[in-house]
Amino acid sequence: MKTHTPTIALAVFVALTFAQGTLAQDISPSYGPINFGMLGITRRQTLNLNVVAVPPSPCVARLGFQDSSGKPVGSTLAVTLDAGQSASLALKADSLASEFIDRVELLPTVAAAWLTESPNYCAATAEVIDNDSGATVALVIGASSWPAQPFFGMAGVTLLQTVRLNVVAFPPNPCIAQISFADKGGNPIGEPMAVDLMPGQATFLDLHGRNLVKGLGQRAEIRPIITLAAGVPSACIGSGEVYNDLSGRTEIPLPTW
Repeated sequence: MKTHTPTIALAVFVALTFAQGTLAQDISPSYGPINFGMLGITRRQTLNLNVVAVPPSPCVARLGFQDSSGKPVGSTLAVTLDAGQSASLALKADSLASEFIDRVELLPTVAAAWLTESPNYCAATAEVIDNDSGATVALVIGASSWPAQPFFGMAGVTLLQTVRLNVVAFPPNPCIAQISFADKGGNPIGEPMAVDLMPGQATFLDLHGRNLVKGLGQRAEIRPIITLAAGVPSACIGSGEVYNDLSGRTEIPLPTW
């Protein structure tokens, strides 16, 4: 699969990130962040961002979260890990959502640094944790590149579920595209949405299961679609979620290929 790899412009992004704190090692922050799509959480849930130093390399990075406007949310954490060590940064939705069914869409960020003396290899995951049980209810894997044309597989939705298609503009590029859904025959479902996002901004499009099926036990198979604008430099990172209408909680994350 053809991918784009973060280059010089991402050095600016990471330099700004690391300017917030001082790291003990001599680093030149020129390696871009590990990429995630947006992920939703509700009250009584926590978004946990994990990073591990992949042996035999260390991992030097700054962890954080941002909202759909690209603004930082919560605290950040600078880590310097030896091979095999790991660290985590947690953000509880209770401090962000005013009601139980409120959903908060967040973007986990991992800005890894270029080390002058050795490779820097960080692997990252983000997990949604149920505060009452402590159980992980959703897990996504971060990537150091993104598809030139985001592509989703099929996913099922029921009467009391909604499919949400998230898209975020990867700095330093905008995201200019159309986001939509299609059925298993490739036919459009619902109204498409044109997006024109500045770097770091995000938005989403929902498709409610109640508009597709009429009774409990029925399922509709759908596919999220991101169509990039032709002839325009654009970097769109897509992610999908199936969430419960009653609780607002994500039940299934939908990664892109």
